[in-house]
Amino acid sequence: MMDLDTFINPPVAEYKSTAYRPDKGLLQREQGPKNSYRKGQYLARIVPTVEVLPRDTFNVTPETLREYERDDEPGIKEKAAAGTLTKEEFKILQQLLSVAQFAHIGISPLRYNKLSYTLNLMYGGGRFVTFLFGGGLLFLFILTLFSDEPYNSDDALFALIMISPSFLCWMIGFLAKKLNPELLYSTKDYRAWYLCRESGLVTQYHQKKKNLVLHEAPFSEMECYLHSTPLPSGLLRYNLVLAHYKDDWGIDMSDFYKPSELWQECAASWDSMQYFMDVTQPLSDDPSHEEFRHLDPTTAEYDKKTNRPKHYWRDMDMETFEKLKRENDTKLRKRYNR
Repeated sequence: MMDLDTFINPPVAEYKSTAYRPDKGLLQREQGPKNSYRKGQYLARIVPTVEVLPRDTFNVTPETLREYERDDEPGIKEKAAAGTLTKEEFKILQQLLSVAQFAHIGISPLRYNKLSYTLNLMYGGGRFVTFLFGGGLLFLFILTLFSDEPYNSDDALFALIMISPSFLCWMIGFLAKKLNPELLYSTKDYRAWYLCRESGLVTQYHQKKKNLVLHEAPFSEMECYLHSTPLPSGLLRYNLVLAHYKDDWGIDMSDFYKPSELWQECAASWDSMQYFMDVTQPLSDDPSHEEFRHLDPTTAEYDKKTNRPKHYWRDMDMETFEKLKRENDTKLRKRYNR
């Protein structure tokens, strides 16, 4: 969980000497020998890097950004600094701190603790099963009203017994969300891995021992591979794996970059990752980076030169947003020959 002072005053990025500044010499390096990480389809590095917006980028809409601002209307940060938070506002603050990340500095997946994961599973899964089977049972009950067969109370009791576990799970999750919402959103206060734009380093942490570094290397030493897994339908599902070019270690990126049945989607994520790590380029101009653009030196300079509006995405109407989304889909299809 992020500490309060850092959350209230987000840091300005300070590029280290190890920050990623790609040169064409990287294109001539030979691929490392195959192992459990360096396998599957190799995805080539791009020099110079190019701004690519994967389709998932547009999951954050202008309306989402406006909702974030409305959520902060009580002035959570200001009240936290002054120590005047109400009990309800403190709960909101805990949720914000548990998921807060600075998108201009690094990429790291959120790791929900076991209790949060279980409660979310109970809430979502219980609700889904209850509606699925409850709807079916209700339909059958309605049919019996128009049937000549006599009503059997034992059948109804059996149906209620069958649906009660999922309903109970749903209610437990629902009550937890209402009474103590931070239980559903609390995260582990340590990372599985971290891609740092500021330092240019890729770090892999121990899965159980807090903040214990297992491996660390410059981003320039990492290669990207597509690993595939067969689905019951016969199709393949692809996911990104970063592998060190010579040492025997790597990182499965599927807990941040969503696996896909289209390898082109993963290729777009890899190109987007390279662009993010390149400190000679500004941050991608997309909704998720908008609130951090002024905190990244290269991006701030670029925005000043181009006179970019501070709230370009937040103030955008949905018609324009959907138009840009369609145009981006067309660019992706042309780039990856889909």
